[in-house]
Amino acid sequence: MLKTTLAPKSIAFIGASSTPGKLGFDILSNIKHLGYKGKIYPVNPKGQPILGLKTYTSIRNLPEIPDLVLVAIPASTVNKTIQECGKHGIKNITIISAGFKEVGGEGVQREKDLQNIIQKYGICLIGPNCLGIINTDIDMNASFAEGMPNKGNVSLISQSGAMAVAIIDWAYESGVGFSKIISMGNKAGVTENDLLEYLGNDSKTKVILMYLESIADGKNFMKIARKVSLKKPIIIVKSGTSEAGTKAISSHTGSLAGSDIAVSTAFEQTGIIRAESTQELFDFAKAFSAQQPPKGKRVGIITNAGGPGIMATDALSTTTLKLADISKQTQEKLSKGLPQTASLHNPVDVIGDAPAKRYQHAAQTLLESNEIDSLLVVLTPQIMTEVKKVAEITTSLAHQYPEQTVMSVFMGGESVRRGYTVFRRNHFPNFVFPSRAILALDHMYQYAEWKKHEKNRLRKKEVQKKVLGRKKLDAIFASKKSGERFSPHEIETLMNAYGIKCPKMQLAKTEKEGCQFAKKIGYPVVMKIASPEIYHKTDAGGIRIDIENEKELKSAWQEILDNVKTYNPKAKIEGITIEPMVPIGKEVIIGAKKDPQFGHMLMFGLGGIYVEILKDVTFRIAPITKNEAMHMVEEIKTIELLKGARGEKPVDIKNIAEVIERVGQIMMDYPQIQEFEINPLIVCPRRGTFAVDVNCIV
Repeated sequence: MLKTTLAPKSIAFIGASSTPGKLGFDILSNIKHLGYKGKIYPVNPKGQPILGLKTYTSIRNLPEIPDLVLVAIPASTVNKTIQECGKHGIKNITIISAGFKEVGGEGVQREKDLQNIIQKYGICLIGPNCLGIINTDIDMNASFAEGMPNKGNVSLISQSGAMAVAIIDWAYESGVGFSKIISMGNKAGVTENDLLEYLGNDSKTKVILMYLESIADGKNFMKIARKVSLKKPIIIVKSGTSEAGTKAISSHTGSLAGSDIAVSTAFEQTGIIRAESTQELFDFAKAFSAQQPPKGKRVGIITNAGGPGIMATDALSTTTLKLADISKQTQEKLSKGLPQTASLHNPVDVIGDAPAKRYQHAAQTLLESNEIDSLLVVLTPQIMTEVKKVAEITTSLAHQYPEQTVMSVFMGGESVRRGYTVFRRNHFPNFVFPSRAILALDHMYQYAEWKKHEKNRLRKKEVQKKVLGRKKLDAIFASKKSGERFSPHEIETLMNAYGIKCPKMQLAKTEKEGCQFAKKIGYPVVMKIASPEIYHKTDAGGIRIDIENEKELKSAWQEILDNVKTYNPKAKIEGITIEPMVPIGKEVIIGAKKDPQFGHMLMFGLGGIYVEILKDVTFRIAPITKNEAMHMVEEIKTIELLKGARGEKPVDIKNIAEVIERVGQIMMDYPQIQEFEINPLIVCPRRGTFAVDVNCIV
């Protein structure tokens, strides 16, 4: 039904007004005067003609059931009107009226009642509290935004009407054209997931922009976004990122994995380009709508001033891109059309007095060299600079060499305005600063790389690991209440079921039992407090390692109890676990936290006591593949410590990735888990991995 909503052949407008300046007048004026060729049915109780259109006193009096009904009347009368529309067989409605959950109080109940009505009658609803809909493909502006945006290949989904208006206004200046603009408002019916799926299949849309304040169904959003991103880029500004009001959480993973990190992680995994500001949204939209992403990292730069060239080089150093190496052969070709004072290295400096032909020679030489994947043409306005001609040459070369990505950076204001006119006319991306162009180019490259990896991921079928003793595990989980923590024995059962090695542990309730278990296990041993109230055992002084004999064990027993009682006098102490010492190795952490929007977020990083200090961690949302788990390990900044820095033996990174993958499977099999953490996981050069300390909360 969205197709009919967004491209209706007839529109009824409930709330049409004959008074200029009123919302009902302005919206109707937009529909009639900006080119819409479908039938228009104003609805107003007075029944007097408005803007030369026959007006109807009720929806029941219309000569046909309209494809779309727009509603802009007081909130108190909306639900009764929607009920009437439903009875009359109307299926597509957009409510512009405000006064629903956004105002709180009775507005919240009003919106719940509205949702019940649309569900009862199967109505496709956009809004309430929205700007409306614009579809330039059919010259329809069914909103209160002024004018008709330029036609183009970008479509916008916005949760905020004000943001949509600002983006439309920017588009006039930048030359970016739109296909469709949809303001969702409160999302009582149609959500971003519905619109994303629709625009993903829309042939008129090349780039999808979104402004979101919330995500309705994170799991479904990721599923849809992943499919759509393979077809076309999705660029999103996501606001509402603060951690205010977040529940207190006890694990390292929980404290590091905030809601905004979950959003960024979900976006990265699904190929979404996240813009950190509206400026970035505009920049990325401009680049993606006009150019294809670069096929490689190599960037060539041409400039008529040294400073901007250095700025561009500095900007490159902070990205995944690199400055292309220019061969001697190409330098010789460049020298034939450039003065002796020119720089033949990258960035190629054609000198401040460069005429348009000099720019053309340098650009064409680089584009023909097969030594660059993208080209940045930088210009600063000087008295002799042929701004318009250089702009025309740049846009022309971009069309001649479609295999490379070409962008321009014309720096200045009034002096380069003639160039801006050329770029707008040719729908070509220009930026006022090198750093902004480089950032857009980098996101284009990363998007292209994501598509390669995603296609490769889809070709591989992942086989789930065999789980031993599933019935026993199911019984353990079924017995747990929300917020309850697994006991040491239950942890051991869970780890063994998923093939994650952990030391054999015994829970001693008395010092005597502790001595007996240690003798049975064999010294040296490790002692750990067992208490549901003590999560970070090290902080509580609840761990002692390398206990060599019974005398040391007895001394450590009382010391641990004293420490824990001082740390938390109310802590329930179940006993002390006795475990064998594991081989010496590197300590890493693997954790998971359930995010309310996207599900379980996995974390990996350097472990032990350093995780909170270094915060050198990476995240993914479960489920993940072997390759994704391996990427998690390789992404941390301290990866060289695991690979064997300064002559140390490297650890088995593949083994770490396998444990991450298995933890991901646990989260998918038991979604009731709220927090899970292995800290540390000891990774040995030859003897694999050992989950030394594990916590699990349902």
